[in-house]
Amino acid sequence: MGNQINKEYDVENQIASGGPSFCWKIYPAIKKATLEKVSVFLFEKNSIQTTKQNKQQFIENLRNEVKNLLKLRHPQILQVQSQPIESKNEFAFITEPVYASLANLRGNYSNLDNVPTDLKEYQIDSLEIQYGLKEIGEALTFIHSVPTLIHLNLLPECIFITPSHHWKVAGFMYSINNQFKQSNLPYTYNLNNIWPNSKIHLNLQPHLLLSHH
Repeated sequence: MGNQINKEYDVENQIASGGPSFCWKIYPAIKKATLEKVSVFLFEKNSIQTTKQNKQQFIENLRNEVKNLLKLRHPQILQVQSQPIESKNEFAFITEPVYASLANLRGNYSNLDNVPTDLKEYQIDSLEIQYGLKEIGEALTFIHSVPTLIHLNLLPECIFITPSHHWKVAGFMYSINNQFKQSNLPYTYNLNNIWPNSKIHLNLQPHLLLSHH
């Protein structure tokens, strides 16, 4: 991990993963100056196997995600606490404490080498699911109405669970402005405009007509 992060934070072992293609490794940490608990989201640039052009585009999309998270302020959107930290080999940012991604809780441990025992044994009950979906709905209502964004990447690996069991939306790397908010016409979006690793679930974007043309 980069010198700047280690200089300012005491970073522990990785506990979770998430984001598009599970690119983020997530570490609990404590800010040395304030003893505040945080999480470090770290992307290792050499971990993605694709063309140079696609890798550059992917990294630019990650920058776009952090930029959007810094602008969006809502209790159910993941809160970023600093500007991103980037070096030749890594890209990172600091957030409020995160326990795991929703995908991790559902048993997908991609990009997580040593799965913590408590994460393996975690069971989501029906009440937590109901409350979590309510929180996701509140986040989507906010981004569709105030900044007028369309998310385009709402996946379990882009939803993060805090230690207090709140569900937080992230994954804004493919989000776009809803230019048709004032119109009654649905917006047709060409999937070819999105980097190939994006996985858009049709049932998760009910307001959006998706065109494959």
